[in-house]
Order: sequence, then structure tokens, then C-alpha cells
Amino acid sequence: MSMPRGSTEPARHDSAEAARRSRVLIIHGDAATRDVLLRGLAYDMHEIIEAASGRAALDRVATEPFDLVLLDLAPTDVDGFQLLTQLTADSRFCHIPVIMLAPPDQSDGIARCFEAGAQDFLPPPYHPFLVRARVSASLEKKRLRESEKALHEAMAASHLAHEKLLQETLAGSKSEIVQLQETIKALRRQLDAMTSETKAAIDAARSSAAAELRQLRATCRVLREQLDAAISGRGLSGASRPLSGRPPGQTSDGR
Repeated sequence: MSMPRGSTEPARHDSAEAARRSRVLIIHGDAATRDVLLRGLAYDMHEIIEAASGRAALDRVATEPFDLVLLDLAPTDVDGFQLLTQLTADSRFCHIPVIMLAPPDQSDGIARCFEAGAQDFLPPPYHPFLVRARVSASLEKKRLRESEKALHEAMAASHLAHEKLLQETLAGSKSEIVQLQETIKALRRQLDAMTSETKAAIDAARSSAAAELRQLRATCRVLREQLDAAISGRGLSGASRPLSGRPPGQTSDGR
């Protein structure tokens, strides 16, 4: 049997309401007890599913999603503790909170159930207010755990994304550094080659200038020697004979 939560008025099933509605499974062999629990939750936004036996409950859990299970400690066909351990040990169902339905005098069994993973227990008589309070508290804990899990997953995904971006940035920077180093090496080789060529050109120009200077000096010596020889030869010829044939000191009129 399935009953949506709501008031005594017919419930409206819009998409937003359906998204907020929780699915609760009641496992109890007594139909009257199931009816009491169902009526206690009828005023909340829940979709309630009933199962009269443990085997029927396992079939429903295996094929349908549930947000909470109300489990009788002593179902008609299987041991409630055994059914609890099957739910909490299975990775498909271990996230579903379980509230045990048991009288307070079964404290040992209740303690075993808590050790096996039960989240809470409800003793009879099942007062509607107490039923709603315990169910709401368990569902809220489940939502908080799911929100925390989603947050951790988002943080882990963000961390991985940032780590990947950092690795890519480092790899890109490393590649740029390697390229820059290669460029610097190439420029240094070009500069060394230009420096060698410049030095060779300077040495060649210096040698050429030195050779020209030596040649110029030799030419200057030859010219000086020729000039000296010319001056010496002119002086000797002037002393051997007069320029006009007259005695020295005599004018043209014989004076």
C-alpha cells in the first residue's frame, strides 16, 4: 500500500512536491500497527510503503529507492536483527537509515540493533507526534550526511581540477622556460660568432693599417732623402759658378 503525505484534503502532486517527498518503508507483520504508523506520518510530505514480511520488504528495497525504513524487531517470517544486518551490510542499502520498532523491555535486542547500524528506535504505543519527530530527525540526518558527502565530492573534484590546472600551468611554464633557454643559447652562439668575426675584422684592419703606415713611412723617408739630395745638389752647383758671368759684387755698369 502506498500513501502520500498530506493533510486530510486530497494531496496535490506537483513536480516540486514530488522532488521533496521522502519514501518511507514500514516493515511490520501487524496490519493495525502499520495503520497507526501510516496515520502518524500521513500529515507529512512522505510516500509511505507497507510490507507485511521481511522477504517482501527485501524485494521492495532491492527494486525501489527508499529514504527511511521502520523495521519491527520481530517480523513474522524472519528475525528483525538479521534483516537489519542484511540492510546495513549491503552497499546498496547501507545509506538508508533504519528505525527499529521494539518495546523498551527488549533492551538487549535494541542495543544489538544499534551496534549493527540502526539509527533510532520507537517504542509502542506509537504516538503520532513522536513518530513524526523521530522520522523527521532521521531524515534530516540523512540529508545532512548526503549534503556533506556531496560537499566533500565537490571539494575533491575542485581540488583535482585545480591540481590538474596547476600541473598544466607548470608544464606550460616549464616548456616556455626550456624554449627561452634554447633561445638564449642560440643568441649567445650568434653573439660569439659575431664577436669572433668582429675581432677578426678588427685585427685585419689593424694589420692593414699598420702595413699602410709602414709603407707611408718608407715613402716619406724616400721623399726626404730625395729632397735632401736635391737641396744638397743645388747648393753645390751654385757655389761652382756665378749665375751671370760677372765677378761677384760688380754691377752691369762696371762699378
